[in-house]
Amino acid sequence: MNINELTSALKDLGIPPNYFSILEGLKPDSIILDFYHGIWKVFYFSERGQESDEHMFSNEEEACMYVYNKFKKMKESMEGSINNEI
Repeated sequence: MNINELTSALKDLGIPPNYFSILEGLKPDSIILDFYHGIWKVFYFSERGQESDEHMFSNEEEACMYVYNKFKKMKESMEGSINNEI
């Protein structure tokens, strides 16, 4: 998976664009995927400008799959919670 495929896959999952930034700089309260000096970096960027849950990858495919799986699990978790309340 590359960044174009990731963007499309997140759209297909119904993930709002304000939840992530893929090579688009910092967005508060989002998962950020950045490429800097040959390293792919994924992290959460808080509303207060803090980085956390940082992960580094040596290639685009691994970084993209990590982001995709993170959102997929979050969505499944949220859907499970909603279904349990109904």
